[in-house]
Amino acid sequence: MSFSLSTLSAITGEFLQCTFRGVPFAVYGSSEETGRRVAQHEYPGHAGIWSEDLGRKGRRWKIRGLLVGPTCYTQRDLLSMAIERRGPGLLIHPSLGILNAVCISYEFAERDGYTNVIDLTLEFVEQTQLLSKLMTVGLHAALAVASMATRSVSAAGYTNICTKLFSHGAVVAQQARSTMSDWTGTVVASVNGPALTSRLGADVTGNNGRYYGNQGTLTPSQALDNLTQWRGSLGQAASSMASSSLSPDALSGTVISFIVVLAGWGDPAARMAMLLPLCSLSADLLSPLPQQAGTVSEAQQLTVPWTRFFLSCLALGPLAEALSDWQPATATEGNAMISRMAAVYDDFQTAAGNNGLDDLYLSLADLSAKSLEDLSQKSAVLPDSVTVTRNRPVPSLVLGQQLYADAGRSDELMQRSAAPHPAFMPLSFEGKSA
Repeated sequence: MSFSLSTLSAITGEFLQCTFRGVPFAVYGSSEETGRRVAQHEYPGHAGIWSEDLGRKGRRWKIRGLLVGPTCYTQRDLLSMAIERRGPGLLIHPSLGILNAVCISYEFAERDGYTNVIDLTLEFVEQTQLLSKLMTVGLHAALAVASMATRSVSAAGYTNICTKLFSHGAVVAQQARSTMSDWTGTVVASVNGPALTSRLGADVTGNNGRYYGNQGTLTPSQALDNLTQWRGSLGQAASSMASSSLSPDALSGTVISFIVVLAGWGDPAARMAMLLPLCSLSADLLSPLPQQAGTVSEAQQLTVPWTRFFLSCLALGPLAEALSDWQPATATEGNAMISRMAAVYDDFQTAAGNNGLDDLYLSLADLSAKSLEDLSQKSAVLPDSVTVTRNRPVPSLVLGQQLYADAGRSDELMQRSAAPHPAFMPLSFEGKSA
């Protein structure tokens, strides 16, 4: 059958789109070859053969497609460069799904008598990931030790500095206690809001769809009871701040108890949402702060930033532990968190170094190294985020089957695309590469 150029240009939009390493082309046919690797052994004097199963063959795919339009020659060159790059690449096929594959054969042909039309024939073989699951238990344990060390060193540094400042009178210690009370009150007000209540879906059993999946183990009443009890315990820990002794050790011990209660509820994502805002250092805390004061008024003024810095340091350890329990969905998400946390850790180390807190600096450096290593290891074995595009809206069930050969991942696609309804998926959104 022959087509005119105008007809070809019109129908190219009807073909489903395929991409390799981000270079798109239309696909109109494909085939797959698979099977078992079998070694056949023949022995003298014995009838028949003995077949030795050596495992599954690597899957091979042959794809037939075309490029049409005035930019088809540029697309052809881009595709050639993508194929000639060393190593496997990401192949996104409309029916085979998302594959990690190596192109072992590529042929293009310009049709006789036509311009702006290029037929393509490509052959791919699957790339098997041979990396085994990383053992992270030891790293998590070391990270927990580093978190406790940071807490202890922070408390010791705060006690040392505040002992000098509190020597100017009880009014300075009252200023420190007031700063801590305001901080704990703000935290309690934030966790009593509706945003945290909405995260109960992660703990509730059943299929909670695109919001939280089906990982929960509690009934709704159990989840609410746990949240209510935790909020009550947190409120009591915050209230005890008002009656705390004015010594540096007593104040630091009270706020440490509050932090322990704060970090004792919720899934890792909920704990990260609570703790990340508490680990933000303002610009004045990054500059050197005097550790001694000449007057009572000056001691009061210095107590406030030192107390704020101490509170942020206390929240950093539990945040690192929450990150160690957190599982990013894609390598892109994990790498974004690495960049964000690297900046956070850098700020804390800068503040500690500028103020001559050598022990705290070394403790923060150790915590930072272990936390970022843990995030890097988890991200290294995860799929990347890729842009999924379609010519027309496709239901999430169909899209899950096309991309991953698993219609059960429709809820995941709904969550990542923020589609209003499973039947109306957007034409383009960010999805997982595997």
